[in-house]
Amino acid sequence: MAEEESSLFEKFINKAKRVAGKSDTSPVGAVADPVKKTVLIVDDEIHALDSLALQLEDRYRVFTADNGFKALEILEKQPEIGLAVIDMRMPKMDGLELSGRMEKIRPVEKIIRSAQIGRYGEGYLLNEIGPYVMVDKSPQGTQILLTKIEEAFKN
Repeated sequence: MAEEESSLFEKFINKAKRVAGKSDTSPVGAVADPVKKTVLIVDDEIHALDSLALQLEDRYRVFTADNGFKALEILEKQPEIGLAVIDMRMPKMDGLELSGRMEKIRPVEKIIRSAQIGRYGEGYLLNEIGPYVMVDKSPQGTQILLTKIEEAFKN
């Protein structure tokens, strides 16, 4: 990582200050930036959701949802979303069902995250909902995920 880039910890502190009202900078995603590509992150694990959002917010406009229903609402209201990072295992609506419902609203690139890739035949089931990339939720998987997001927006 380049020295001029903020560490994840520094990003967290800055975001905490913004939330607490101790900074005059506006939160990421508050104003549409036509230069930044837009990503929707869906994960019921708040720490995973926030951590990934912090890693992406310097390069992308980021929307987050902690469940599939909120994700669908955001997708309907934000036509600029070009990519969704979706957790496979969530209560109420899993990643498979969410991906299928998203396709009915409009197609977006999908990257599916799972803590247990292949264990339940998820790859086979996901072939039903169109193109996707599957990445595990390990620290190594997160690095692969960041690369896949960059690649998706280059194409």
